[in-house]
Amino acid sequence: MDIKKLNAIVEKVKKDLGDALIATDIWTTADGQSLAGFNPQPKATALMNQMVKRTNEALKEAKFPLLNRYFIHHLEGNHIATTTIIDDNHGWGILIDANKVQLGIFLNVVVPETMDAFKAVVAE
Repeated sequence: MDIKKLNAIVEKVKKDLGDALIATDIWTTADGQSLAGFNPQPKATALMNQMVKRTNEALKEAKFPLLNRYFIHHLEGNHIATTTIIDDNHGWGILIDANKVQLGIFLNVVVPETMDAFKAVVAE
């Protein structure tokens, strides 16, 4: 995988979100280790990676559909954290200040464009 291309995607996210971006990481699901990021959060990355697995286990037990693209946490201080499933081997987490970016722009522009870019790099 081309880490330079992943870093270029992170730079675009930084440009798109400006000071609304607090932190972001893309990681491998095998070990929860970050491959690229901004203001990296290794503990959060490892725990969010684990949360995807535990959430899917709970959903499966409840006979619900499994996670598809992402899940969102609305946190104190009007912060938003999303955990995104890129593919079976990679995840992406991001923490933003929702006071500084419209949720519609984030969910309907930044997330899909970034996902497409990540998937293209991962597929290489």
